[in-house]
Amino acid sequence: MGLKKPNIVVYLSDDHGSEYLGCYGNGHIQTPHLDSIAEDGICFTHAFTPTPTCAPSRSTLYTGLYPARYGATAPEFSLPNVDGSIHSLSDYSGQKLVIVFYRMGM
Repeated sequence: MGLKKPNIVVYLSDDHGSEYLGCYGNGHIQTPHLDSIAEDGICFTHAFTPTPTCAPSRSTLYTGLYPARYGATAPEFSLPNVDGSIHSLSDYSGQKLVIVFYRMGM
């Protein structure tokens, strides 16, 4: 029997700091579902965003490029067709890697 293929879920919420989640030590706000996901998976403790604005940050996740590389110097921009997008990563261990972005605004 071969290795079990991984399930990959990327959870991204705008304007949501780690200080608002129980898995990062907040004892006042209850986030049981997100805490469960963090407990069973990987929880990043030293992650950062390349820009403080929403759309350029999401675009960096999508493309793997810094915002200045594709002209995202303001919150209002349209993502051009750039090389290096996640579509070039469509084969992951023999599976399709699917990422669903909810209302990216691009």
